[in-house]
Amino acid sequence: IWGYKILFLDVLFPLDVKKIIFVDADQIVRADLKELVDLDLQGAPYAYTPFCDSRENMDAFRFWKHGYWASHLQGRSYHISALYVVDLVRFREYAAGDRLREQYQGLSRDPNSLSNLDQDLPNNMIHQVPIKSLPQEWLWCETWCSDASKPRAKTIDLCNNPKTKEPKLKAAVRIVSEWAELDQEARNFTLSIGSGAHAGTGAAGKGAKGHEDL
Repeated sequence: IWGYKILFLDVLFPLDVKKIIFVDADQIVRADLKELVDLDLQGAPYAYTPFCDSRENMDAFRFWKHGYWASHLQGRSYHISALYVVDLVRFREYAAGDRLREQYQGLSRDPNSLSNLDQDLPNNMIHQVPIKSLPQEWLWCETWCSDASKPRAKTIDLCNNPKTKEPKLKAAVRIVSEWAELDQEARNFTLSIGSGAHAGTGAAGKGAKGHEDL
């Protein structure tokens, strides 16, 4: 399913859709996403946020700082795929979909390649399909970003922590001050849908019974 996030953007949406924004389900948005709709991508087909490097005690886990990625990126940032904005017009002009699919086809023969497809592939293709870097505040993650930068966060991503492996829901309660309120709102909404469906089923049942009586 991760492949659909990046491989088929040129064919998934109608031609009159100019921009799309992807936000991970485990992300809390604290800003107006219209800022990203209005953002000038400066000719790039898409924009991602770079991984933070301000939480220094996680340096040992920053795989993009050494080995293949350090050599491939040549000083460029490695970008995270939890949030991104796509200019579909520019994406199609670039034939980005074709380029990404071709690269994926070549690399997929090796099971060790592109282990995190939706993220590794655009970073792997950064020399052929440029990435506009979003300001760091568009994606704050406790694993990689310092506590000092959190007040400026426009979104908070509940990304995995390879050191603690803390469950995401437990982390959400600890990290996100508004989580309890958001969680209760979601629960109330779910209950309201369930109640409506139950009422609808009851009405249909009564109607069916009446029909049988006739």
